Amino acid sequence: SGAVMWAVSQSFLASIPAGSRVTNSATVTVEGVTTDLQMASGSVTVQDQNVHSTFSGAFSHESLTAYELFDLLSYEGAVLSVKVGFDWGDTSETVKVFTGRISKASLRRSDAFVTVNAADYGYDLAQQTLEPALTQTAGITRRAAIAAILSAGFPGVTITDTSTDAGTLLAEQTWSGSRWDAISQLADDGKMQCFFAPDGSFIIRDQPTISTPVYLLRTGDGGSI
Repeated sequence: SGAVMWAVSQSFLASIPAGSRVTNSATVTVEGVTTDLQMASGSVTVQDQNVHSTFSGAFSHESLTAYELFDLLSYEGAVLSVKVGFDWGDTSETVKVFTGRISKASLRRSDAFVTVNAADYGYDLAQQTLEPALTQTAGITRRAAIAAILSAGFPGVTITDTSTDAGTLLAEQTWSGSRWDAISQLADDGKMQCFFAPDGSFIIRDQPTISTPVYLLRTGDGGSI
């Protein structure tokens, strides 16, 4: 879900073919098997925390009963992927807006849809406790340390690192807590931002900086933006 936050030009509107529409698609993957879903509703919430994005919505399936679909979506470790885009009539263009694990599936007897809540892989990182404690030697870069901690918990994860931080660990470091705790501390030390992107890859980048306000809010009666 979302809202257009700027004026749309007439030329842009004229470029959209008649009959085109917003489209969405979703899949659930359980033990390597991917199943297409029909999405009745859904919304993605983005926040600046270890869980960067969450999803809530409702799904059906053309051949599974609601109870069969509930069993599928409530399977432990089920991974949900959601795409949104335009259907131009003869073709469609979509982008991933969410990838993560389903944390809860619900079904009422009167419902034809199964409702789900899901969170990106940041939730998994926060749940992975470093037992035994993880020790990293002095001299490696903070960025390499983050990648090592992440990859140990998510083998094969795609990492996109655009950070300019060149700092290194000046002494041997021992991490207890969770994998996210360790990554978060390293990121804060290097003024980096780390999160899982909508496609499930992991982003390491410099913390964003804003030199001038983008929006100015005046609250109260007669308030403006």
